[in-house]
Amino acid sequence: MRRSVYLIILLLSFLIIGPSWAEFIQPGDVTVMTEKYKPQINDFERGTYTYDISWEGVPVARSKVEVKDELLDGSGVYDVEAFCETLPAIDILYKMRHVSESMFSTDSFKPVAFSTLDKNRSKTKARQVIFSHDGHISAKRWKNQKIEEELSFVADNIFDPIAGTFMARSVPIVVGEEKSFDVFNGKHRFLITFKVEKRELIEVSGRQYDTFRVVPTVKKLTDSEGEKKLKSATIWITADERREIVKLESSVWIGSVTAELSGFFPADQSAIRPVVYRPERKEEILRP
Repeated sequence: MRRSVYLIILLLSFLIIGPSWAEFIQPGDVTVMTEKYKPQINDFERGTYTYDISWEGVPVARSKVEVKDELLDGSGVYDVEAFCETLPAIDILYKMRHVSESMFSTDSFKPVAFSTLDKNRSKTKARQVIFSHDGHISAKRWKNQKIEEELSFVADNIFDPIAGTFMARSVPIVVGEEKSFDVFNGKHRFLITFKVEKRELIEVSGRQYDTFRVVPTVKKLTDSEGEKKLKSATIWITADERREIVKLESSVWIGSVTAELSGFFPADQSAIRPVVYRPERKEEILRP
């Protein structure tokens, strides 16, 4: 269930995180070519989206995704923070808290920084990735507050999971077309391909939405079993310029998990503020 709850945090990341017994390939040794997309929509709604997550119809978790405007070193960036937690009834069996944060350019959607923090019972895992303008990427991983690994490599046209999701939302969506993205999550690189299956009218939380039905596929590029498909998912994204993710379904080991949009709370757009990226603040946003 953990991977499926984690999914809504990165809007597809349950597909790209998990144990692997295959031989590890260094991210800098991967060779992959993807198209260089330019955002066609770069004025997404600022505010907080909330999602309800259920397994086979049983509520198991809740999530929120906050989209903000910031100024980082004088340049405009999106600051997207996503949080997920299991519900109190589930905490008794499996207590999980997760937070991810991505900063990326409001013009090009190129990532600047990405971090994640997972807290599962007494275990804590964290990742931090810094993307430089020259293509240099540095990453650190912690386990129980001790540095576990540091990585450094150079790559072009690469995204973190959240920036990649926003780029996919920003480009033209045409039924039958596929678009692929090179994504790095702090440990592994993935080739994520989105195929637009059809346009579909669906009902979510008592409201009807005109949507595109999108099926992502993921190939892990940093292990020797990278050609194997991971778990499947379907995403429904609105067909208007808001491009909101309103529903997501995933197959898991037993049954399926569904995440549905439950609310949106607009931000005060007059409150654009300068920020300094502080990865150490990840501890501050974990709920007890």
